[in-house]
Amino acid sequence: MPTLISVMETDGMRESLAYACQPSADTHQARKAAATRQKILIATINIIVEAGFSGASSAAICARAGVTWGAVQHHFGTKDEIFVAVLELARDSYFRRLDQAARIAGSLEQRVEGYINLLWQHYSSDLYVAFSEILMASRASGINIQREKFHINRELSPQLIKIRALFTDSTIAIETLDEIFRYIHRCLSGMALDRLLEPDVPYQEIHLCRLKRELLAIANH
Repeated sequence: MPTLISVMETDGMRESLAYACQPSADTHQARKAAATRQKILIATINIIVEAGFSGASSAAICARAGVTWGAVQHHFGTKDEIFVAVLELARDSYFRRLDQAARIAGSLEQRVEGYINLLWQHYSSDLYVAFSEILMASRASGINIQREKFHINRELSPQLIKIRALFTDSTIAIETLDEIFRYIHRCLSGMALDRLLEPDVPYQEIHLCRLKRELLAIANH
């Protein structure tokens, strides 16, 4: 499995982390603080991907990030707040993907292809694995998380309007687009979960192509 750093360089994670951990001011101290915050988030995500949520102990996070627990508390307060920050990072990264998708040009087929590919980059990322593990664990571990902040319904209407721009030459109704959006989410999130059980992901490309054909057929209807 590639390290998270290599994944960040290829799937836009570096941009998302930079946005989430941007320095409060253009000073050496502020930049240092932002870098430490990034290291803690990266360490937490890596540990969860490699060892599951239960492996992300306070000691493991500190050792992986190369910081003291006092430094973690300074930047996040509690371990739960680190997990919340990872969830927020994943959510915001997802919305960035949708923003990118809304700007895809070319034929309808090319737009559909690009849209599914962009979303799959998110769902197949280490960040989404960590996001899923934290949300599932929160049901039993007592983590203080406002789960409704991470529902797909959050900011859905503005996102649907943006995605509607992909289909300017189609007569898809906004209600149908809502249903398609949820269908794609459920298909790709299911495929993402399956990657944890079968890392080689049998039939992945076949299933992605099928999803693209279905979306294209609906858009052409």
